[in-house]
Order: sequence, then structure tokens, then C-alpha cells
Amino acid sequence: MYPIRFENLYYEKIWGGRDLEKFRDNLPNGDIGESWDIACHPNGTGSVENGTYKGTKFDDLIKEYGHSLVGSKVSTEKLPLLI
Repeated sequence: MYPIRFENLYYEKIWGGRDLEKFRDNLPNGDIGESWDIACHPNGTGSVENGTYKGTKFDDLIKEYGHSLVGSKVSTEKLPLLI
């Protein structure tokens, strides 16, 4: 499998701001308080940003590739991941 990049998930928060603009060029409008860069979570799941699987949700990749994607010591049934 090739190196996968995920789309950033941005969340507006009352404590947010625009500081991420210093090193990112894809911020949406608003006061961004959180950036979820790799996420497979009930409140947000990232999509692949590049290559063959572009547009595929992270949880769908896990369903397709299972342990060969996430490793043998990780549950593929429940993988709450947030980076």
C-alpha cells in the first residue's frame, strides 16, 4: 500500500482562531479550534486525499484491509483514532 494522506477535518470552536494559516493553506472560514488530521472516530472520519483510494473513508479502508492496514494488535471492530 502506498503512503496515505488524509484530508484535514477542521472544527470551529469559540476558542478558535486562524493560527493554522501560518503553515496550512486549506483552512475553511471561521475560528478553527481543532484540526483532526487522521481520524476514525464516531464524531468524524477522515477521507483519503491522494492516490487510488482518494475519497475513501478511513473506516471503509479498515473494513477492506483489516489488520494488514492497522496491524495485528489493533481491533478492527472498534478503532477510535484521533490525531
